[in-house]
Formats: sequence, C-alpha cells, structure tokens
Amino acid sequence: SKLVSSPEGRGRGQGLADDLAILRSRWRLIAGVVLATMLVFVIAHEHKAKSYTATASVAFQNNTLSGAALNIATAGSSEPQREADTEVLIAHSAEVAQAVRSQLKLRSTTNELLGEVKVEAAPTADVLNVIATTPNPQASALLANAFATQYIAFRTNAQLAGVAAATTKIQRQIASLHVATPEHPTPAQTERAALAQTERATLEQTLERLGSLQAVASGGANIIGSATAPTSPNGGSLSATLAIGLLVGLAIAFSLVFL
Repeated sequence: SKLVSSPEGRGRGQGLADDLAILRSRWRLIAGVVLATMLVFVIAHEHKAKSYTATASVAFQNNTLSGAALNIATAGSSEPQREADTEVLIAHSAEVAQAVRSQLKLRSTTNELLGEVKVEAAPTADVLNVIATTPNPQASALLANAFATQYIAFRTNAQLAGVAAATTKIQRQIASLHVATPEHPTPAQTERAALAQTERATLEQTLERLGSLQAVASGGANIIGSATAPTSPNGGSLSATLAIGLLVGLAIAFSLVFL
C-alpha cells in the first residue's frame, strides 16, 4: 500500500515493530511488576480495617394522635422538609441512643453509638433511613434495627403523653359544662342547657376517639425495611481490588520499560 511503501509509513511501521520488540524482550519485567503491584494491593485490602453498613427504613406520619382525634392539623404539616429534619433529630438523639444502649445491653456510650449511626430522610417520601456502620455485620444490623425500634417507641410515648394531656383537658371542659337547671327554667336557661348538652356530647365523642387511638397507638411510625447483616465490607470487593492492581501494575511496568 501507499502507507507502507512511503518513507513515513515505513517509519511508523518500524516504530511499532520496535515497541513490540521492546515489550517482548522485557515481558519478564512487565509480568514481575504487575504481579508485585497486584500482591501489594491484595495485602493492603486484607489488612485494611473492614467496616459493614446496614440500613433500616422507617415510615412516619406528620399528624399526632391527639390532632387526629380533634380533627386538627399539626403545625409542621405545611413544612414537610422541616418536619423531616425534626424526625431525623429525634431518631439521632441522645434519648434514643440511651434506649438502644439499654435494649442491647451495650457498654458503648451514647456518643459512641451516635457516631456509628446516621439518619437520613428520603427526599421524596416520609421515610427515615437509619444507617449503622460497625466492624461487625451482625452488629450493624442489630444497631440499625434497635435505633429504628427505639425511635418508634419514643414517638409512641410522646403521642400517648399528648393523648393523656388532651384527655385531661377535655374532661375538665366536660365538668365545667354542668349547668344546674331550675324546676321552672326560663327560655334562656333552657337554651343554655341545650347548648351545653350538645357541646358535652361532642366532647364525649372526642374522648371516645382519643381512647380508640390510644389503644392502637404506634407513634405514627412503622418499620418498612428491617436491616439485614451485609455480606461484604465497605470499600469494594477483592475482585475490584485485583482489577485496580492490574491496571496500576501495567501502567508502572510500561513506564519503566519505555523509560
């Protein structure tokens, strides 16, 4: 062809042939450098401190039990991002960590537990992801599930406390509606008594709703995904490490040969 027959083509072909000849003559050096590099990467991978991550997911609701019984909206319902941030702070609070410490009978301090766990709010749903990272896969799963469970328990207790407060308030309102009706009431007295009776009936219905909600209280949160023990550590698998070692070894070997 014209390319091969021309001086430029012959020069390129000769240069490629020279490069291949260099590689063939130095194949032992290339193989040795590649194998040594891969061995270094494998040793580093095996001696690196391993960590395992497990995640539990919890769905939460913004409304409260007392608010649902009274048919009112919560103050944060119009600001979903602020509400989600509040739930993240609750799930990652010292109170929840202390409850986890008691549940799992751990010697770690609450600050150490909080350092092993982070909580993130899903961007498009009322869901919290509780992410635990420890040197042990089973411990990571246990810790993530315990934080999710104690977060729900914290919310439940707070909701029940709200129900109790609302119940006491309504009971006082009912007691204050007691109106003594004379034997021969005036029309105005009769009207006031009828209004009080109607309001009393409404409040008693609210009490019944509060009692029903209290019986099935779950804090408005439920675990929708329990954490399971991870099967591989963080930071990549051994096969990925070998592939990286191969590429780095080839780069070093070719640099040495052509230098």
